[in-house]
Amino acid sequence: MIYFHPLFIILCFISVLTATFRNLIIFTSIILIHELGHFFVAKLLGWKVDKIVIYPYGGCTKFVDSLNKPIFSEFLVLIFGPIFQIIFYLIMSKYLGNFDLLLFKKYNFFILLFNLLPIYPLDGGRLINLLISKKVPYLKSLTLTIIISFIVFFIAIFLYRSYVYMFIMLFLLVKVIDEFKKRKFYYNKFIVERYLYNYNFSNTVVIDNMSNFYRNKNHIIKFGKWYKNEKEVLNEYFLKRL
Repeated sequence: MIYFHPLFIILCFISVLTATFRNLIIFTSIILIHELGHFFVAKLLGWKVDKIVIYPYGGCTKFVDSLNKPIFSEFLVLIFGPIFQIIFYLIMSKYLGNFDLLLFKKYNFFILLFNLLPIYPLDGGRLINLLISKKVPYLKSLTLTIIISFIVFFIAIFLYRSYVYMFIMLFLLVKVIDEFKKRKFYYNKFIVERYLYNYNFSNTVVIDNMSNFYRNKNHIIKFGKWYKNEKEVLNEYFLKRL
């Protein structure tokens, strides 16, 4: 299912009034192909896909799936968005006229670079988060990624002067703030999954508390001189809340 954000619908009306609807069609087609790259690879990996959302600044493929997915699988899903976009550009560049090709090239370049900015939840921000997650616990990696996102945002906002660009960046800022507010929700979902399902990862680490749970790792939690596995700790944690 493809869902168009209300702000994107408003942008469509503005483009009709300003005679730039053709530009919007080209821009949106690139975004859609990019998101289909994420979609098809996710389906091949057996992920549950909720919908593709088209925003004024780009798109987002939303999944109904575990936060404990293998890091490499998520990496594949992320990189195939840009890969599909590049393939689409190489194919369409052979068939478009000079004017459309110029716009197509310009938008492709912009979307590719913009989407790879290390700002969460853009693909670049998610890739940074995956890299950090390999060495840093889940909650801390998410918090660190969002801090990086804020820093990059306040640098990137001054790189290009345009009302459209400023609108896109401010809309993105709202998304980053929203992700910052949701980080505890994501962490709670992360540990609930660990409690409900049996994951068997190849690596095991010793930690001192639950807030230091990693992605793709089993855990032994140390309490002074005593050690417990993560299932025991999670069972005790959730039984106290019943």
